[in-house]
Amino acid sequence: QVGTLVVVVLKAKNLPDKHVVSKQNPYTKITYDGQTLITAVDKRGGQHPVWDEELRFTVHVDAPTLAEDGSVITPGLPTSMDISLWANEGDHADLLGGTVIDVADTLKRGEFDEWIPLYRNDTQRGDVFLEMTYFSALPPSLGR
Repeated sequence: QVGTLVVVVLKAKNLPDKHVVSKQNPYTKITYDGQTLITAVDKRGGQHPVWDEELRFTVHVDAPTLAEDGSVITPGLPTSMDISLWANEGDHADLLGGTVIDVADTLKRGEFDEWIPLYRNDTQRGDVFLEMTYFSALPPSLGR
């Protein structure tokens, strides 16, 4: 373990809503570094749910390996994060939208807070607001 990436899933806006009479029950699923975490369902959150929920991911780095030519391959920090929003429909879940983002800059600078556009079938399907903070477990000269 080289650190912890804390992701606060604050809220979403302009999500598609297939419901005519009632409001949908959305939740967020994030996968990073082989770990998948899910927020609570915002019951009747509709098109503009609010979670303000903290998800904590342990950041790992594989041990260095040797290439065929004898050089050392030093792996970097995992930088790909998969974000998807779902509507809990009781017996199943419907995908509302998703995206994959690169968190390399967040791991270097330590902070991020922005609206992230979500897509489905190459069409934007709303936005989710994330706040991220990276806490390195390494000494300052090695951390970021």
